[in-house]
Amino acid sequence: PCEEDKYVQPMIVEIFKDVCRRVSEKVGYEVNYIFGDSPYIRETLLVAKKYPKTSSVRFPLIGLYTPFTEHRKDRSVYCTAEVNLIIAVNTLRGSRSSSERSGSF
Repeated sequence: PCEEDKYVQPMIVEIFKDVCRRVSEKVGYEVNYIFGDSPYIRETLLVAKKYPKTSSVRFPLIGLYTPFTEHRKDRSVYCTAEVNLIIAVNTLRGSRSSSERSGSF
């Protein structure tokens, strides 16, 4: 692989962490942030659901799926990458998707 494509701890992981921290401060409640592969994110949420203390803080959630590769080919931009993420919120039972959407966003 090219020198710029060597794997290092992704800076984008830290950028999303900082964004979630800043959003949490702005809105006045915790926006949960997690990163990892799909099985890790799923398992972490399932474990958190089992305990009342952690179950209530699972959502809202920003989940950043890894791995991904940061490319540092353009000196005018720190890096570029194609990433997959999930934005999840808790919804009320029986609510319709249209009301969930407007209530969530």
